Amino acid sequence: MKYSSRLRYIIFIVTTIILIFTDQYLLEMRLEDQKLDAELINLSGRQRMYSQKIANQLLFVALETDKNVYNTSSLKALTDEWKSEHRKLYLNNLELHQSKLLDSLFLISSNQLENMSEASLLFQQNQSDSILQFSIKTIAKLKTPFLLNMEAIVAEYQRLAEQKLLKTKNVLFWFSWFSIIVLIAEFSIIIIPFLNKLQIKNVELEKANIQLESFADITSHNLRAPVSNLNSLLHIYNSSNSTQDRETIFLKIETVIHNLTNTLGNLLEFLKIKNNNDVKIESIKLNEVLDHTKELLTDPIFKSSAVIKADFSTASVVKFNRQYLDSIFFNIIGNSIKYKANDRIPQILIKSEPMKKKTKITFKDNGLGIDLKRHGSKLFGLNKTFHRHPEANGIGLYMTKIKVESLGGTIYAESEVDKGSTFTIII
Repeated sequence: MKYSSRLRYIIFIVTTIILIFTDQYLLEMRLEDQKLDAELINLSGRQRMYSQKIANQLLFVALETDKNVYNTSSLKALTDEWKSEHRKLYLNNLELHQSKLLDSLFLISSNQLENMSEASLLFQQNQSDSILQFSIKTIAKLKTPFLLNMEAIVAEYQRLAEQKLLKTKNVLFWFSWFSIIVLIAEFSIIIIPFLNKLQIKNVELEKANIQLESFADITSHNLRAPVSNLNSLLHIYNSSNSTQDRETIFLKIETVIHNLTNTLGNLLEFLKIKNNNDVKIESIKLNEVLDHTKELLTDPIFKSSAVIKADFSTASVVKFNRQYLDSIFFNIIGNSIKYKANDRIPQILIKSEPMKKKTKITFKDNGLGIDLKRHGSKLFGLNKTFHRHPEANGIGLYMTKIKVESLGGTIYAESEVDKGSTFTIII
């Protein structure tokens, strides 16, 4: 169980890390795509600028009176750069093959660029007026269609970029929802049970603290008082010279020692239950437990003429510790006989019934009953008694509750004064 919980926590952490890194990866991929799209759009825009610069330089030469002063090296560098960058765009489009429209636009623009660059190259090789006029006419004729073509290419790149951006947004949107669903599911499966376990542990800790307070009460009151009484009686015994007084004191010493022995026995039983982490759980037949209890209580049952009836027809077997269950039956049935009403024969009805994965067992009697409004909060407390009875010590119900709850069960009571009580255990 410990390793299973640890594995679930590791899965939760690893899944969370994977979701975070995947989301980061998608964002980085989108940023790379945006960067590439921006470069392509920028290159396409510069193509228009190059064509205009080349046309302007040729017009400048045509207006210059001295043609020999013009250096064609700047025109050559501009033309080469124009062709180089257009080739990058063209090869990128061939590699990605993003749309048929781009394919056709690049096919047209490449032919236009080739014709304009040839006209520019022709003037670079022969700077005569006739060649200059030919180059200007050729470029002027192709420049406007080329500009329109490049504008269409830029628009198509922008459309494709917006389309990819929309797809990325959709992917991130659905991935975000998927991440939220996964985290909620993991939170429900792993974290909430963990928090529930913490809450259960806190409740158990609170119960343990209450039981420790009871334990402190045992050591401070139930042990100190008898020991103090014993020391006082021994001092009186040693100081007395009367044989009769010594015999009387000795009888009182025996009573104190008997009570002290019972207290130590209860204390040891309490410690045994609290420290026993390897309690044996087995399938137990309720009829067998009841028969064993009747044997132990033979004398009280005979003297009180108690009638004990049982109905285990719907749940005849429980999974519990046999020693604990014997003790629970003995204490509850024993109390029903001990605190019987004086004017009627004790009637005790025991019934079991299935309750989800547990078994509910009720013990109903017609005894003296208990005023729960007055004593309900301390019913299962240590050394709490509610009737004047020579054998009442306030230990039985306390130890019964500890045994029931130590194995994950619950116990509660319903009672009405002079009508009887019903004790219910769910184990």
